[in-house]
Amino acid sequence: MLKNAWAGNEPLWKVWWGLGIPTGAAMFLINVCVRYAVHLSTPNIYLVPLLCVQLVLIAAWVRTAWICAPNVRHRLWMYLARTWLVLWLLSQVQQALQHG
Repeated sequence: MLKNAWAGNEPLWKVWWGLGIPTGAAMFLINVCVRYAVHLSTPNIYLVPLLCVQLVLIAAWVRTAWICAPNVRHRLWMYLARTWLVLWLLSQVQQALQHG
């Protein structure tokens, strides 16, 4: 599934739910680790790899969802998915800028 999704050959629902939910769970766990590590005054050298992993997960999922978006029965889902991805990415950028 991963190879087909990366090539844009999987249906959008499989990518959205089959890859998006696990990616979201992984990002949540990374955020929890980062927040607890920050409170423990851990050096930033340990936080940077976690944040890099999170960035790679986000980029991979967004790219895969974007290129698989046309694989739907009704074009409305493609537009909704792509709009959601853009708005979600903008909210992530705003959150990063706001909270440092």
